[in-house]
Amino acid sequence: TGIPKGVMLTHRNINSNIQSFGRAIKWSTDDILLGNLPLFHAFGFCVCFAFPAVEGVHVSFILNPLDAQLVCNCVEKDKCTIMVATPTFLQNYMRKYKEGQFKSLRLVVTGAEKLRHDIADKFKELTGLEVIEGFGCTELSPIVCINLAQSILHLGKEYGKKGSIGAPMPGIHVKIVDPDTLEELPPNTPGLMLVKGGLVMKGYWKDEENTRKAMKDGFYITGDIVSMDEMGYLTITGRLSRFSKIAGEMVPHEMVEMAINEELKAETRVVSVSSCEDSKRGERLIVFYAVDNLNPAEMIEKLRERNMPNIWIPKADDFVKIDTIPLLGSGKVDLQTLKKAAAAYSK
Repeated sequence: TGIPKGVMLTHRNINSNIQSFGRAIKWSTDDILLGNLPLFHAFGFCVCFAFPAVEGVHVSFILNPLDAQLVCNCVEKDKCTIMVATPTFLQNYMRKYKEGQFKSLRLVVTGAEKLRHDIADKFKELTGLEVIEGFGCTELSPIVCINLAQSILHLGKEYGKKGSIGAPMPGIHVKIVDPDTLEELPPNTPGLMLVKGGLVMKGYWKDEENTRKAMKDGFYITGDIVSMDEMGYLTITGRLSRFSKIAGEMVPHEMVEMAINEELKAETRVVSVSSCEDSKRGERLIVFYAVDNLNPAEMIEKLRERNMPNIWIPKADDFVKIDTIPLLGSGKVDLQTLKKAAAAYSK
């Protein structure tokens, strides 16, 4: 999402994450993992390469994670039991999926971007499997939590808590603090998420200043706004960097973006929310969309019907049609490119 920082992950970091992940998903030597994620990405490297290499898990590698037909065929042919993917990849797989191809899977975990409810619902309708949402970041090797069922009997068949990213995996300590004071907050209060454990990076390559800013008493400051309930389940609102301060109120881009995407029920990523300066209210949301069937006035009414706060709802003039939503090699939205494009609409 910006200039690469060069995250230094040690053998201890990777091994720590592998141990936590393996314990969380109750893996066995009978498991067969689908190796479908790019290995240049921390998520793909840890789960699809380091985890099977260290723990002795069988893995079937896919040359191109975007080749949905190959993925479906591989799961069916090799009887894979575990699959990790991004929501964008899952949408591609569903378009090529034929009934029964995923019957061998016992666990499907998604990460790297927010899981839309309509994607999870459609996947369950097609396959009978519940998509289990996880969360992490490169600086944390990268997995922090997975929304797994509390009972091993329901692992992969049910999620732990609707709308949650799950509870921290074994050996990982999470606390939620006030973004300004860094004082710990009570349960169910949104705040900045800090993470501690063997998974925390060594630091940024040749960048002591940014390393120091990212750490607090051994905790990594994630930059994510999250609430934690009494059971430890985490619910994410969005990245601190993806909030706009509009008329003094913090507005999360990702929540607005997800609502619009769900209303469109698009099978590919066609909407992304950015922001620009506004002389009256500080900032203003800009909605970039790459689809023909979005009518700004109608979408605004649908957002109101969802009881979304008025200050979260963009104006009709702030919907901007573009050819495609720019993506990074990891499959995430190229937020920097969109931010630069949004700047042209400042008033």
